[in-house]
Amino acid sequence: MLYGPHMTELLKRLRSEFETILIDTPPMLQIPDARVMGRIADTVILIVRSGKTSRDAVLAATRRFSEDGTRILGTILNDWNPKTSPDGYYGYHNGYYGLSSHYSSTDN
Repeated sequence: MLYGPHMTELLKRLRSEFETILIDTPPMLQIPDARVMGRIADTVILIVRSGKTSRDAVLAATRRFSEDGTRILGTILNDWNPKTSPDGYYGYHNGYYGLSSHYSSTDN
């Protein structure tokens, strides 16, 4: 269903009935489903697991979406615990103090 015209038709019908549609796909670097869906979706949101997803993996995913012409709306950081983070809630990064910016989507 993903690789045929049926998914595009289904999304077209769902767009007429719903304001927001969220589609969860397997990890994009391991299975191509996210790239396929990204091509027909309005935008994607990267989900990054704290302590598991490497910066290189995020950069590779971003590069692949860019190659496909897929717009990335933003990034969600999963499983981050500020109590066990080396910097806690606040830290020093890129010359500034503040909320630990090295955990934000703009750095990835």
